[in-house]
Order: sequence, then structure tokens, then C-alpha cells
Amino acid sequence: LPAHIGYEAGACLGIPAMTAWHAVEVSGIGKGSSVLVTGGAGGVGHYAIQFAKARGATVLTTISGDAKADLARKAGADHCINYRTENVGERVMAATAKKGVDAVIDMDFSSNAKLAPAILHPRSRFVVYGNSQPEATIPSQFMLTNFIGMLAIAVIPAAMTYAFGSVARRRAHGMDDDATAPSRCSHPSTGRR
Repeated sequence: LPAHIGYEAGACLGIPAMTAWHAVEVSGIGKGSSVLVTGGAGGVGHYAIQFAKARGATVLTTISGDAKADLARKAGADHCINYRTENVGERVMAATAKKGVDAVIDMDFSSNAKLAPAILHPRSRFVVYGNSQPEATIPSQFMLTNFIGMLAIAVIPAAMTYAFGSVARRRAHGMDDDATAPSRCSHPSTGRR
């Protein structure tokens, strides 16, 4: 960690930040790209917005209310779309001059797969890290004929290995582990422990 970041803040990064980093990495976005991050006020979404902005992307995000829009904007979102009151496809097309986004980083594929034809352009990517149902209906004809890359990611085993290694290194050097206990962490967007 950089010297100005304490261990407590560093420990809060954990799985949400690693998942977000991995999702942004495999999405292929960079300077001049556009990305829709679903659930921008949530744990992974909050970090994905920041990582995407750091790469120079224009970030659109879905939220469910004004308070969550404020959190997403503080993370760096350029456009917040309230999926409960707005047409996500229309808002994405308006924000991208009817091009569609280069990538989606999605927290709930079973709910959001249906949006693909309304938000993506040919040869874009749909990166999935979560699902609220055991099965999802995929717009397969659209995905296949437009060469949409779909990637499902899971970084939990790698994140756990890294976290356990970090704790072991701290103990080996006699550092206090109490500050890095997960129960003492608050997510920056929600304040929840």
C-alpha cells in the first residue's frame, strides 16, 4: 500500500476491489471507451467505476435512487441511470450518440442480459460477475450475430489466497492484525461493515 493509505483502508479493498479490477481488466476498456457498470453504488460497482475512470473510459452506471446516484457520481460515474424509472437502453444510446457501450460490467446477468441488444454495439463485451437467479435468458441471436464477447468471472479463490498470504506476511513481521479484520472495514460507498 502507498504510505498514505492505512492497513484498515487497504483491508477494505478485498474481494470487491479485486473483482472490480479483474472485470475492468478483461473488459478491454481504455481511454476513449465507454462502459456500463450495473449497480454503481454497490461494492464491486463502486470500485469498477473508479478503475474504469482511471483507464480513461466514460462510465455509465445503473442505480435505483438519488442517494445511490450521488455515491456513484462521487466514485466518478459520468452518467447515472435510474433503472427503476428510466429506460436504460434509451439513456445508454443518448449518452453514446446511439453507438452503444464498448463493455458492460454486470452484477446480475439474469436480470440484465435482456438489455444487451439495447446497449451494446457489435464486438463489444459483456462481463458478468454475479447472478440473482440460477438461470438467465440470453439474447443469443443478438450476441452471436454481433460477435459480443461474454465473459463470466470469479476471483474469489485468488482473492482469498492473496488475503491469506497478506495476513501471513503481516504476522511473520509481527504486525498487528486487528486493524485488518474484516469486521472493522466499511465500504466507502455504503458505510456498511
